[in-house]
Amino acid sequence: MLEYVNQLWQTFLNRPDFWAVLSIIPVTAFVTWAHVWMALKMVFYPISFWGFHLGPIPVGWQGIVPRKAGRISGIITDNTLSKLGSLREFLNAMDPEDMARIIGEQVGFELEHLIDEVMLDRNAVLWENLPYSIKRRIYAQAHKQLPGVLRELVTELTLNVESLVDMREMVVSQMEGDRRLMVRMFLKVGQKEINFIWHISALIGMFFGIFQMIVWFLVPWHWTVPFWAAIWGFLTNWIAIWMVFNPVEPHYVKYPQFFKLTENRQFPWIKPVIPRIGTYNIQGAFMKRQEEVSDVFATVVTEDLITLKSIMTEMMYGSKKDK
Repeated sequence: MLEYVNQLWQTFLNRPDFWAVLSIIPVTAFVTWAHVWMALKMVFYPISFWGFHLGPIPVGWQGIVPRKAGRISGIITDNTLSKLGSLREFLNAMDPEDMARIIGEQVGFELEHLIDEVMLDRNAVLWENLPYSIKRRIYAQAHKQLPGVLRELVTELTLNVESLVDMREMVVSQMEGDRRLMVRMFLKVGQKEINFIWHISALIGMFFGIFQMIVWFLVPWHWTVPFWAAIWGFLTNWIAIWMVFNPVEPHYVKYPQFFKLTENRQFPWIKPVIPRIGTYNIQGAFMKRQEEVSDVFATVVTEDLITLKSIMTEMMYGSKKDK
């Protein structure tokens, strides 16, 4: 057996295209790494459609996430946010003084316009013929009474927010209005997994490159290169994404450990240790980070999505604004 392997190796060394065949491995690794990088970028960018239209047919590209921002945000709301808590629970966790201040800012900008709107609806002739100086006194009196009204409003708002604001519609309208917010949210939550897919693809590509080299050595037909390259491209993406989420549960395995990663993954990245038995958790990259991901997602939700400002904006301008 060893003699046969040695004979194959010598035959391989004596080939005139030895270096060309050997280059298949690094080329496959690099091309795989590059095409996965490009594919990941195309998921998020460009934010707006880039290209032109031939009649009704668009010719160009827009990132998948910003293009489907409305649909994705609806799924996030239905499957995640609505299960984390109701808008009333979110409001109960907020500071009443901050609520009154932000509501005051929202209402204060619109107060005079709202008074005009109400008066024109109730008694347009009287309001149109009223001297402006008297209108100014009415505006001033309304601004003076606003803080007292807001204290009552905060309590009533907390009790009745579900009938005044549709959380799903609020989140969807935010995401569609600011598609960068959707991209930013995905990148904040999943940046480490995106980097994992990108980097692991080079290793997977190198492994497939070895297989491709053996195929070319045995069957040197030119059509095999694009044929297998297409298969490797598909399998690389599938395997990398599968490794992000699987296995779901942790599986601990023992192994002889001679090195360990340096702190903060600084160069030279690994350092020798006293030989020992180490433990490695075989689990999906995303699943390993559940606690960290939860913290990041909670920060994104409370700082960008479900804020008092967004709730008040939806209340003042959303589909239920008449209430």
